[in-house]
Amino acid sequence: MKEEVVDWFHSCNKKEAFFWVQFILFFLSNINTHGENVIKASILAMYVLGLLYMVYKNPDFKRPPTYLIVIFGLYLILNAIFIKSFSVHIIYCVITFIMIRGLRFNNKELLSIINKSAIVYLILSVLLSYTPLRVLSIYDTRLVVNRFFPDLLYRFIGVEGSPAGPDIFYVLVLISNIVINKKRNKYFYITMSLLMLVWTSSLAPILSIVGALIILPFSKSKISKTVYSVLLWLYEFIVIFIYSYGSGTIRNLLNTASTLRARIWYNMYYSLIGHSTFLQWIFGRKGLVNFEHSPHYNINNPHNYSLFLIQFGGIIAFIIIVVIATIYFKNIRNKYKLFIVSAILIYASTNTFILSIRGNPIFIFVLVTYLASGDEPEKDFIGNYK
Repeated sequence: MKEEVVDWFHSCNKKEAFFWVQFILFFLSNINTHGENVIKASILAMYVLGLLYMVYKNPDFKRPPTYLIVIFGLYLILNAIFIKSFSVHIIYCVITFIMIRGLRFNNKELLSIINKSAIVYLILSVLLSYTPLRVLSIYDTRLVVNRFFPDLLYRFIGVEGSPAGPDIFYVLVLISNIVINKKRNKYFYITMSLLMLVWTSSLAPILSIVGALIILPFSKSKISKTVYSVLLWLYEFIVIFIYSYGSGTIRNLLNTASTLRARIWYNMYYSLIGHSTFLQWIFGRKGLVNFEHSPHYNINNPHNYSLFLIQFGGIIAFIIIVVIATIYFKNIRNKYKLFIVSAILIYASTNTFILSIRGNPIFIFVLVTYLASGDEPEKDFIGNYK
């Protein structure tokens, strides 16, 4: 059966309050009154303290296997010795998985957070982008022509100063309410989401939806889900290989199909080769490598979460993350959750920040909660037990 969504305030609890603290910090990281490093330190401190609280206060909390703790601890020590640093992004990736998995949100609680944050996010975005309060935003004003109505309006700019982020967020809101919500207010959230998707007019969410649908016919096969998961994390390297040895026609085709992501990944990868030592490949770098985006214009955004992780964590951390994520992914039996996780990971392959410490926390909360739900009874895509 579908889940009933509870009221705004009656549903609020310690677990949800934890989310809202990070959401506030996420918002503060996008305005010009707070330092980015302070925000990162605050988020990490929040998770460390939360994790310590759960270890000592929650008798049902399951800590990771000892061998994983040893491997990660050894990695941090070697990273500090050889790189003389530690990666905030890798620590965030690991500690959020442990903490959010332990919080054990159910469908009702998570949908409540999704719907509330959809409204709060919209209000904050409008204030930051379309009112005099836009002077608080750390981003310049952007007027991007809407793909669907080019003569009527510009694309919606979210808290992050871009259509990228809000587009996949409102896909999440849309599908979650269609599948889970059984109250009448679902029509409000569905309508709002559709309007927001038209306003953002992005193509990436469409590609994410199509790509996520591919795995659904094979949801009972762990082998298929394992291969699919590995491809989600590694397919950009296949694209880079083809781009390296392909003809001009093939390169143009890849650029068109990926909205120029193929060229970005190619340029970033070879710049990484030219500017990284052997130890940096193994343990990670202190910062992202710069590469040519266009003549006389360099950037350091790889537009891909896997390439982002491999730079900060090196091959060791990247392999550990991919293996663990794939183990959890292959055990997901709920088709809806399998679809949502796939869509988020596909989108993250074109967007560096939605799963990072700088991103909207709704994505990491949903991703971890659904990845950790593999032992739930199997349901069909509209939420009914089979």
